[in-house]
Amino acid sequence: MQLKNRVVLITGASGGIGKTIARKFARKGCRLILHSKDKATIEGIRKELCDKKTECISVSADFRKLKEIKLMFDEIRKTYSSLDVIVNVSGVERIYTDPLDTHQWKEVMDVNLFGAVECSREALRMMNGGGVIINISSVAGKPGVAYYGESLSYSISKSALNTFSENLAIMLAPRIRVVSISPGHTLTPMWNLSSEKEKKEYEERVPLKRFITPQEIAHAVIAVAENDAITGTNIVVDAGLSLKEIR
Repeated sequence: MQLKNRVVLITGASGGIGKTIARKFARKGCRLILHSKDKATIEGIRKELCDKKTECISVSADFRKLKEIKLMFDEIRKTYSSLDVIVNVSGVERIYTDPLDTHQWKEVMDVNLFGAVECSREALRMMNGGGVIINISSVAGKPGVAYYGESLSYSISKSALNTFSENLAIMLAPRIRVVSISPGHTLTPMWNLSSEKEKKEYEERVPLKRFITPQEIAHAVIAVAENDAITGTNIVVDAGLSLKEIR
C-alpha cells in the first residue's frame, strides 16, 4: 500500500508507542485520526504533530463503554467517508492481588480485546476500498510465554487479541489484511518510574541486552502497512525477550 494521503486511525495515540506511530504515519503524508480516552490530551497531541502539511483530527472515547466507540466513529464520519488503516494501540495493564478473580478482569478485557474488536468492526464499515488492521499486542500473549501471574488478565487479553487477528485475517482476505505486532518491554515514559539499576538488571536478562524503542515498533507498523504480502501473522519485536535457552 502506498501510504501518501491514506486515512489512518491510531487508537491510544497519546501513549509513548501510539504517539510515535502517529508521527511516522504523518511523515508518510497520511491523513490522521488520533484517539485517546482524554479529549484535552489528544487535542494537544494533534496540535503538536500536525501542521499545514499534515491533515488530522482528534477524537476521544473510553473503550470501557461500547457506546462511546460508536459515537467516536460517528464523529470520524463527519470528516472522512472512508478509512484505509487502523492501528489498535489502546491498552491497559492491571495487577491484582487475586489474579483468578475474573470480576477484576473486566477493564483489561474491555480495553485490550473488546475495544480492538469493536473498533475493527466499525472500521470495516469504512474500508470501502480494502485496508489494513494492525493490532498492537505483546510478548505476554505469545504462546509459550508465561507472564507474571499478577497480570494474568493482561496476558490472556493479548493472547486473545493475537487469535482474533489470525481469524479475522482469514475472514477478510483478500480485500483486507490483519496483522498483530508483539513488542517486548519498550522504553516509554512508564519506565521513568524505574531506577537505573532496575533498567540495567532487565537489560541483562534480554539476549540483545537492550530495550525496544517506540520508534522500532513504529517501523514495524509502517512496514506492515506498506507490504501487501503480510497478513495473518504475529510479528514479535522484543530483542529476544521471549526466547528460551536450554542447556
